[in-house]
Amino acid sequence: MAIAEDAGIIAEIGRWTVAEASRQLAAWRERYGRSFFAAVAVTARQLRDPGLAAAVQATIERHRLAPEALQIEVPESALPDATDAARPALEDLRSRGVRIGIDGYGSGRSTLGQIRRVPFNSMKLDRSLVSELCTDPWAQGVAAAVLAMARAMQLRSVADGIRDGATLEMLRALGCDEVQGQHVAPAMLARDFEDWLEDGGAVRLAQQRALEISESLEASDTAIDDAVRWASG
Repeated sequence: MAIAEDAGIIAEIGRWTVAEASRQLAAWRERYGRSFFAAVAVTARQLRDPGLAAAVQATIERHRLAPEALQIEVPESALPDATDAARPALEDLRSRGVRIGIDGYGSGRSTLGQIRRVPFNSMKLDRSLVSELCTDPWAQGVAAAVLAMARAMQLRSVADGIRDGATLEMLRALGCDEVQGQHVAPAMLARDFEDWLEDGGAVRLAQQRALEISESLEASDTAIDDAVRWASG
């Protein structure tokens, strides 16, 4: 990504990524008769592209997708240097119905004021918090605070990098809306995702998660109870 920025071709790569994601979403909609959505990461420099919002809308319309089928994700690390420059582009995208997400929140690189000035729809926890959620009380406290803030700001909360059931259960108890990671399902190429879906992978995953939740409700977990109490004040 840094090499592409230095070479001055990051805007072209960003538009290609949006176009490829839209093409794949349209193909899956036609194949399965269901709506999917994709999150596409952008850099601070891409957000300075005055034609970004119009290019995204044109791509969506070309593939006859609903605007909310795409989510543009901005890394938290880009906000301190790009909030003023990024805001017009993000507001333009939001006005066209495209969802906006902040990625890697909790690293401490941005302020609450910067977050409030950008029209986000969702907030994704920084991976460092997720990876240490069950071993580091500080990570538990910060994660609980971030999730509580997301609810207060009416943002959908997301956690990435889930590698075990204990972390998944902790996030569920803390009220995280969406999760992703190796424990949920491995990263897949498009063709592998199609095979997994057609082989009933989504159904088995739902059944497995339902069983885990049922079992967790019958057990007491001190770490989770402590974190929930901390988040509740």
